[in-house]
Amino acid sequence: MLPAQRSLGERLRACMKDGKLSISDLTLWLDRSRAAVNNWTRLNSRPRDIYLEEVTRRVRILETLIYRAKGPLIPYSVGSRERPKFLKELYNANQDTRVPARRPAK
Repeated sequence: MLPAQRSLGERLRACMKDGKLSISDLTLWLDRSRAAVNNWTRLNSRPRDIYLEEVTRRVRILETLIYRAKGPLIPYSVGSRERPKFLKELYNANQDTRVPARRPAK
């Protein structure tokens, strides 16, 4: 099944499984609260429309990185205290510039 045909919850669960990520990791990546990300993954709910486009964009980047890594996204050598910094740096280095932000600067 293509990613666009799967629900957001299915896509997030696949990222967790294939990239060996936790809810906390997804919370950092998506820049949303733990409760919201937990609802999206466990209850298969969706973000509000104002956040949906940005969340979908970030999930698309994450899926691409996991596909390229062909295994865990975060190396074993990165400890739990370094994970947040590692994920933020990984996101900043791999932002998809072809997809415009929700509210681009004028």
